[in-house]
Amino acid sequence: MMTPIPPPALFRLIEEGWPADMLLQIGVQSINGISNRKGGARGRAADSDFGVLLAALERLQASGVLGLRVELSKDTKQEGTILVISQTALPAEVEADRLLVRKQLGLRPELKEFKVVYGAVAEKDDVIAVQTRSGFQIMNLLGTNVEVPSEHIAEQRTYPPFQEPEGAQALPPLIRIHAEKSLPSDVFAAVKYRDYWYWIDDRDFRSKAIFTFLMIIMTLAENDEKVQPPIVTIQGN
Repeated sequence: MMTPIPPPALFRLIEEGWPADMLLQIGVQSINGISNRKGGARGRAADSDFGVLLAALERLQASGVLGLRVELSKDTKQEGTILVISQTALPAEVEADRLLVRKQLGLRPELKEFKVVYGAVAEKDDVIAVQTRSGFQIMNLLGTNVEVPSEHIAEQRTYPPFQEPEGAQALPPLIRIHAEKSLPSDVFAAVKYRDYWYWIDDRDFRSKAIFTFLMIIMTLAENDEKVQPPIVTIQGN
């Protein structure tokens, strides 16, 4: 539960066709220093550029611009992941997304291949540093999307729901879990706790997909791939 998801495992799912914006919103805390939303009692909103970056990556994925290649390091004999951003001529709107992604991530414009590593900040302009989340962090984040009965907050049984700062660009909620005294008829999943039913609407496709995807996410963190130990980085600018 405390082991971060290896970035290569997450990016392989993108290569297999899973939506890039959903995968990165749920499984990544930061990309090249651009931070996602943080859950828990001391949660904070995502950086304003994070949602813009996810949307651009999703459109590039849909256009077939993003690719993935696995290389074997000559020194360590370990597999490394290379993200490929195609340089082929494309419509103006796709080219705009390609330029936006390179600019936001600080990538060298003339390159098309970038090494994907685990970390908070990239040291070079041909590297994409991805700080992935652990299963515990993901569960903590999803917990902030549960509707909390007002009396439970007043009785200090739980934290109040996270409020986005005024003017912040809010990311769409990953999952919607409702709370009611009685159980509606059309539910996908439900559990009763302290006289309340907590449930997911069967017509809420995004929440159903995230709920089902949790098992895959947990499996990714349990495989044999190891992430590098965390390094404290203090930016000088």
